[in-house]
Amino acid sequence: MGIKSTLAKVVGLSGHRGAAPPRYRCIAPGLIVTATTAWAWYEITETNSDLLPEALRDIEQDRAGGALRTLRGMDCHLRSGWARIDGEEYLTGIPLTDEDTDLGRGQRRWAEYRADEIDDDAMPTKRMLLGIKLENRSATTATTAGVAAGVSTGRPTDAEMTRYTARVHQVGQQLHATVLRAKLASTELLAWMISREQYRDQTIPAGDSLVGAPLARLSTGRVQPMFDHLQILGADGKPAAFAAVLALTDFPETIETPGQEWIAVLNHLTTNPTDGEGTGLAVPVLGETSVRFTVPRSREATKTVNDVHTSAKEQRKSAAKHSAQEPDDEILLAEEETRELKLRLARGHTLLVHDHPRVVVHADTRAELDAKVTAVIAAYDDMGVTATLMEDEQREGWLETLLCDEVRVDDLGHWRDSNAFTASWFWGGSRVGSRNPAMPACGYTTGSTQSLVRFLATDAVRHGDAPISAFLGRTRRGKTTAMMVALLDVALWPGHTEQPWEVLIDVKGDAIGIVEVARQLGVPAVLITVDSQHDGALDTFHCAQREDAITFTAAQLSMIIPARLAAEHQPILLRQATSVGLNDPDPWAWKVVANIVEAGAASKKGSSVRELADTLVAATSSGWGRLIAGQPGPGTKTLSTEPGLTVLHVPGLSDNLPQNTDGTSEHWSGPQRAAVAALRGVLGYCTLVGASIKFRNRAKVIAVPEVHVLTANQDGRTFLTQVARMGAAFGISLMLDTQDATGLAEMPAIIEATSAVFGFAQQSPSEQDALARLLGLPLGENTRQLIDELDQPTLDDLAGDGIDAYQVRRGHCIYRDAWDQVATFQWVVPTEVQHMLDTSAQATSARYQAEQDQTREDERTTPTGAVAAALAAARRPTQPEHTELTEARR
Repeated sequence: MGIKSTLAKVVGLSGHRGAAPPRYRCIAPGLIVTATTAWAWYEITETNSDLLPEALRDIEQDRAGGALRTLRGMDCHLRSGWARIDGEEYLTGIPLTDEDTDLGRGQRRWAEYRADEIDDDAMPTKRMLLGIKLENRSATTATTAGVAAGVSTGRPTDAEMTRYTARVHQVGQQLHATVLRAKLASTELLAWMISREQYRDQTIPAGDSLVGAPLARLSTGRVQPMFDHLQILGADGKPAAFAAVLALTDFPETIETPGQEWIAVLNHLTTNPTDGEGTGLAVPVLGETSVRFTVPRSREATKTVNDVHTSAKEQRKSAAKHSAQEPDDEILLAEEETRELKLRLARGHTLLVHDHPRVVVHADTRAELDAKVTAVIAAYDDMGVTATLMEDEQREGWLETLLCDEVRVDDLGHWRDSNAFTASWFWGGSRVGSRNPAMPACGYTTGSTQSLVRFLATDAVRHGDAPISAFLGRTRRGKTTAMMVALLDVALWPGHTEQPWEVLIDVKGDAIGIVEVARQLGVPAVLITVDSQHDGALDTFHCAQREDAITFTAAQLSMIIPARLAAEHQPILLRQATSVGLNDPDPWAWKVVANIVEAGAASKKGSSVRELADTLVAATSSGWGRLIAGQPGPGTKTLSTEPGLTVLHVPGLSDNLPQNTDGTSEHWSGPQRAAVAALRGVLGYCTLVGASIKFRNRAKVIAVPEVHVLTANQDGRTFLTQVARMGAAFGISLMLDTQDATGLAEMPAIIEATSAVFGFAQQSPSEQDALARLLGLPLGENTRQLIDELDQPTLDDLAGDGIDAYQVRRGHCIYRDAWDQVATFQWVVPTEVQHMLDTSAQATSARYQAEQDQTREDERTTPTGAVAAALAAARRPTQPEHTELTEARR
């Protein structure tokens, strides 16, 4: 036996270097059983840590160190892998139905748009696994003997599986309660992690467990180790890919975070391959980590530190005798550090970890592999960490990374305390939004890791949370487009039992593109343009319950007259509104005015009632007052009270609103009072219809672009406050879009009622600080710089001709979700609808020019004579019936 051991050391097979690769016998949820071992496997869900303030980062890291206590005395393995986010997987989570209706088909098309974008972007997502050895199966004599005798397949018995499963769940519950939030790794994920190393196209078998031939096929590939890399051979025996294993051989004396996260550094590492065939663009390295480690129990850890401390003390004494009684500084430092570590271990302030960190790099070509290896070595060198290619030990290094293998090169390990180990931030990353796979995905995070971001504007109210979603930032940064996409997500989410009711108040006219998209996807949608020419358009008798309409109509009429008359004759206004509302089968606000005019005619000349009547007639005969109480003509169309999407376009209203927020109206002009009354009509329509019994069980959304128009006057602020405080009770969600973060930050009711904030770039320090408060980020120069750089413009060389184009990044923002998680985030607009949602002047002009070009082309190719007349007649559109309140269509 001694001779064999000596020979093994001579040929480099000492220790575990010459052990056979793992032979997999069974895979089940959270469990892999090999011929010799059984391992529990958990997926670590990355937490949202990129934008945590430094104090909270320290707390998070301490909690991760505490989680290691669960692992004391166990052999563990951290293994990361990069997968691609799959569109088909996204579709399986959306609750689609086979309903053969316009809306049902539209819901499927919208979900497929999302899935196509996911596939096109091919976003890499990090999967981090934690393995824990449960036991060595070689100790089970019966099983081992059966395999040796050829009468057993080595599969675990039912009794073994019962014991293993119980252990897996027991440890899993303890880990799930920690900051690691570990969950059982699925059978599919474990099978994928095993098979991916083979670079062979094969379908992962479905099922709760894998045994036998389907499991054996997962590891049928061939890997040929070379001096400094590995060749992964395809089915034809030729290299299909290349890989290299690096060991992290040296670390600095102290590790500081943020800045030296020695696992997280790989999350965003890129390189530029130099094989002459690349595009010159940076490609992600996607380096993977494999860290085998143990957390010794207290007694063993203390003994290890004592041994090092004793050795350092002896070296100091020896050096004092032979070096002019001046021992080396390193010896003194080692003695002092081990003394402090002993005290910290004894007091339970830290743990000791023995780990063997490795980095695995994959590439399609050798040149690409060399570039990625160089990038990894350089990145670690900047952090003070030495990454070294495992020359002549690529086979051993690669086998070490396999699930359920063991430490083979045990002389490349490190002893460190738990703080240094968790400084890797292996569980950290960028994640925000709902984790419910049934929620729609509206984009992806752009931090250290990429993941789908799921958001539904009505979900917070559905779960009894705050009703407001705020979109804040500079103009032309994608705020309104993001709001429209969020509205479409609500309208087309199949999880609603009834069609939602949504209204978008458009004061500028740049949100009308959503109507065309909604109609094409089967959503009932109407665009109503309301201006001062549409008599009775905002008459609340036709969009609210009778009792609510009576009170609201009296309030509107009192607003369009001077404050002196309103205060004196409020009882008359309310009495006449009540009379019309309760007694007239077809009530209108103009009839209330008519009754007051009749009463004024019967009163004495010069009386205040006659003055009231004359003022109301003048106020409701022109301008915005006509919308409140003008007498409609035949066919006048009132505001919609049906489910679906209503875009209410009110051009010019904001230009007439008084810009004071104190609520005083003594100095308002007549047009200003009428404009405020019209605004009340618009807002009253939203709140009264949204709170009606008819829509009580439906999802409801009120979207207000350019909300600073409302915050600039008292009525608008009152409306926002009312919906903020009462919206959740009525199931109303509110979406606000504004450039004025300061205005919202000064409204406590808004802050308390906001469950989601999407903060786009801002430039002024005051706006940046207000946005930081709404996002829950620390005030300071670092946060200001983060907000300013959200849409950092770039100068790109177009087609290599030396022409630079100024480009602004749109849709990029910081998202704070209902759980106060914060991350940088990119909205994704499906390509098929992006141009329709773009209603900028440039886009509108381009569409108009395209239509003109097409018309000229048609005229050039149109035949003459009778054929031309027939074609012209066939193409001639039918004229819509004229109505006083037109329904605009694109």
